Amino acid sequence: MDTVQDMLSQLKQFIAYPTVSSDTGQRQTMYDCADWLAQHLRSIGMQKAVVYPTSVHPLVYAEYRSDPSRPTLLFYGHYDVQPAEPFEKWKTPPFLPAISGNYIVGRGASDDKGQVFIHIKAVEQLLKETKGRLPLNIKFLIEGAEEIGSVGLRQFITAQKQLLQCDAAIVSDSRMAAIDEPAITWSLRGSLNVEMEIRTMGKDLHSGTFGGCVTNAGTRLAEFIAGLHDREGRITIPGFYEDVREYSEAERALFARDGISDDSLLHDAAAFFPWGERGYSLYERVAIRPSLAVTGLSAGFQGQGVKNVIPSTATAKFNFRLVPDQDPVKIHRLLEDYTKHVLRDTHLRLTYSSFNHPVRVPLNDPYVMAAARASREVFHKKPKFLMNGGTIGAVDHLHTILDIPIVLIGFAQAGDNMHAPDERFYLPNFFKGIRTIKKTIQYAAVNH
Repeated sequence: MDTVQDMLSQLKQFIAYPTVSSDTGQRQTMYDCADWLAQHLRSIGMQKAVVYPTSVHPLVYAEYRSDPSRPTLLFYGHYDVQPAEPFEKWKTPPFLPAISGNYIVGRGASDDKGQVFIHIKAVEQLLKETKGRLPLNIKFLIEGAEEIGSVGLRQFITAQKQLLQCDAAIVSDSRMAAIDEPAITWSLRGSLNVEMEIRTMGKDLHSGTFGGCVTNAGTRLAEFIAGLHDREGRITIPGFYEDVREYSEAERALFARDGISDDSLLHDAAAFFPWGERGYSLYERVAIRPSLAVTGLSAGFQGQGVKNVIPSTATAKFNFRLVPDQDPVKIHRLLEDYTKHVLRDTHLRLTYSSFNHPVRVPLNDPYVMAAARASREVFHKKPKFLMNGGTIGAVDHLHTILDIPIVLIGFAQAGDNMHAPDERFYLPNFFKGIRTIKKTIQYAAVNH
C-alpha cells in the first residue's frame, strides 16, 4: 500500500498540470492530465479507465464492477482549475506544489484536485484491503470544464446514461464547517449567467462637442444597474420572487443553529460591511434567498491617462443565484421582459450561459446517512448539515438526468484560498477524508 510520501508525491504530480480550462492555449495540457488520471486509475486496480473527448476538454471515466447485484456509487470531481494570476501574489509557483507546514500549496490543491484524490486513494486502499472484492460497484467521472460551467457535460451524461447508471453520486467539491468539524451540504443554489451590451449611438463621441446632448452608454448602464435592487436589498425584476420558497420560524431556527455565523462569513469574505436583503441573516441570504451580482462592468476608455470620449456601448456581466423553486428558464424570460421595457431607448443584446437548477437532497437518504455516520466516526464530531449558496453544474446534471441522490461531503476550508493566490489544502483532513470515504462506501453497502 502507498506510503504517505507516495500519496503526496502523486498528488503533487496531479497538481503540477496547469489545467486552466479557460485558457485555450492549455488544450494539450488538459489531455495530458486526463491521460495521467486514466493511467493512475488503472494503476490502482480499476478495471476500465477511458478518456472521452467533449466539445471542450476531455473527461475521464473509470469503473470497477464487483457484483451486479450490489449498488453502484459514482464519484464525481473535476481536474480543471481557475487561472493562477496574479502570479506575483503567490509565495510559491502555483503549479510547482509545495508542502508548507500542514498544507499542500498549489492551484487546484483544494478545488478540486486534492478532493478528487481523496476519492481515488480511498478506493485504492479498499481494493487492496479486500483483494478486489469491493462491497459496492464503483464508477468515477472526472471532468475538465467545471470552472467554465461544465461545458459538454450535460450532453455526455445524456448520451451515456447507461454507462453512468448508478444508485448515488459522491461529490467532494465543498467545504467543512470548521477545520475539525465535518459537514454535509444538502442544498445548492442554481445559477444563471448573463452578459449585457447596450448601444446608445453609432459611434463614440467627443465629450466637449456632444456632452450634454446625447445619451452616455456608461451612464445609462449605471442607472440600470442601480435600479436592480431596492432600498431593502430586494431584486426589482417583476415576478422574480414568485416561486421563492418561504420557510417556517422552526426551520429558520435550525438554520441559525447549524449555519455559519454572520461574523464568520464576513471574516471569510474579508468584507468591511454586510449587504443584502433585510430581514435575513447573512447565512440565509446566501443559502435560502436568491441573489443578483454584477460580476463585470466596462464602458469607455480603459487605458491609462485621459480620453474625453462619450462611450457608445457599455457592457455588464450578471450572475443570478437561484433557490427552490425558481427556474432559470423563467428568470431568463422575466429578465428579457424587464430589460426590454427599462432599456427601450437603447439597442440591447443579452447573452446567457450556465442554466443550472437548485438542488436539494433529503437528509434521510441512506447514502447521506452513510456519509454522516462515516464522518462522525472519523472526526469524532457530528457533521453539520449546511446549505451552500454556490452552484455545481454537474450536480444539477447528475441529479436531474440520472435521477439519483447526491452526497455532497467536502473536506476543504473557507481559508483555503480557492480561486485566489496561495491556494492550499489541509493535509490532516486529506488523510481523514480518505478514511471517511472508505467508511462511507462500507456503510453504504451495509445500508443496502
